[in-house]
Amino acid sequence: MLQRFQLLVYPDHRAWEWRDRIPAKNARDRAFAVFEALADFDPVTWGAAPANDFAKFPHFRFDEAALEVFIEWSTDLHCSKLPAEENPIIAQHLAKFDKLMPTLALILHLVECAASGGRGPVTAQGALRAAAWCDYLEAHARRCYGLLIDDGLRAAQSVVDKVRQGKLADGFTARDVRRNQWRSLTTDEAVQAALDWLEDEGWLQAKEAGTGTRGGRPTLAYRINPKAVRTGKRGGEDGELA
Repeated sequence: MLQRFQLLVYPDHRAWEWRDRIPAKNARDRAFAVFEALADFDPVTWGAAPANDFAKFPHFRFDEAALEVFIEWSTDLHCSKLPAEENPIIAQHLAKFDKLMPTLALILHLVECAASGGRGPVTAQGALRAAAWCDYLEAHARRCYGLLIDDGLRAAQSVVDKVRQGKLADGFTARDVRRNQWRSLTTDEAVQAALDWLEDEGWLQAKEAGTGTRGGRPTLAYRINPKAVRTGKRGGEDGELA
């Protein structure tokens, strides 16, 4: 059901700051004027096609230039973006953008009409703005879905937090991590996914520290890249930060 929340955003965290300032009255008045105009406007007098035997309600169409924008955008979505998408959850979400894009285009067009007095079908300007909004919303949707599907990254972030807090020393093992039962690090699979991710990114380097119990796999000790942990950047192949 999350796919139905198309206007989905994941804002970046900002430090809290006290502000006490007068609202921008002109901007507020312009926004309220748009709301009032759209609350009881007559679609037909604004350029919508009237209801008929096929359409129950008056409806707006793209003009020729806007239609070309939509066709090109939709073709790219279905012929390039969706076939190349490896994550089925993201693909299902993006598949609903075929409805989202013209919906946004209509909303933006009507706002422009209310603000400027323009009338007529949806223009290319509205279509291009809607396409840009879809790009913006796609980026945020990927971040939101990442909370569900990127367990390795979340677990890796938890390991880094513990290293920075001094709770994991240089040369720690996977067992040292798991036995603490920290958040996102409660199973062998989650711990190993985190350590593999951090090793790939140059934060850690695994070294054999002895044979496993009962002749099993050798125990690995993880050496910490001090530069990566200090700066939060990826370690380079030569030991320097990339």
